Amino acid sequence: MPMFETLYQTLIIALCLGGVALLVSMLLTKALLKLLPKWGLVDKPDFKRHIHTVAVPRGGGLAIIVAFVAVVLSAFSLFSFQNASIIFQDILKFLAPLAILVPVGIIDDKRGLRPKTKLVFQIVAAGIAWYFGIRLHSLFGLQFHGWPCLLLTVLWIVAFINAFNMIDGVDGLASGIGIISAICMAIISLSFHRYVFATIQIVFAASLLGFLFYNCYPARLFMGDTGSMFIGYVLAVAGLKLNARLPRLPPSSSPFSPAEFRSLT
Repeated sequence: MPMFETLYQTLIIALCLGGVALLVSMLLTKALLKLLPKWGLVDKPDFKRHIHTVAVPRGGGLAIIVAFVAVVLSAFSLFSFQNASIIFQDILKFLAPLAILVPVGIIDDKRGLRPKTKLVFQIVAAGIAWYFGIRLHSLFGLQFHGWPCLLLTVLWIVAFINAFNMIDGVDGLASGIGIISAICMAIISLSFHRYVFATIQIVFAASLLGFLFYNCYPARLFMGDTGSMFIGYVLAVAGLKLNARLPRLPPSSSPFSPAEFRSLT
């Protein structure tokens, strides 16, 4: 039987991949506890904005990124299933903007960047995502194309990135919200037979959970802008993908109709 054909099969695959991502994330996070200070990635208390009283390593989001990207790319390059090559290409397009966001996050965690500078790079990354087909086509029943679609897509992605950047001031908050959001989207995707999408979200949640073990209060390290921008970007794009693939049912239709489920496979 081809992979990702049944709910039971998908759950087994997703949980196995999630377990690998969890383990990799935990091991990398533990390693970063020692490596980040050597690389100069440390958040020193200023007794004004910060509540911690000792220097804490910053940039732990690298563990989340590496765990997620490594597991997803490895798994979907090895699996054999229907439309595997097309899905793998879509994953590469989805990851492409990270080539900008991750270095910018690392530089900001190490030296600090002006907000306007970060915003410019975030807009460029969002523009790349739009170029590769990750777009906000509809909102409140209205359809958007061309420049309006580009502007709304960039606004959506940049807003998510900065939202998670802003809430990353409380231990475990950004990663905790990311886990809850990813699990919710995975459940919705499973109910509509979007098995590959659900699997990716479960791997994402597991990668965050591995980091959360070291980020709960009192945090032993911070994810920094490297991690918060990554979480915001992934959830922004996941929301667009989920919105684009869910069916538009007439008012009289039930979203839980078995006939509607079968039409999506």
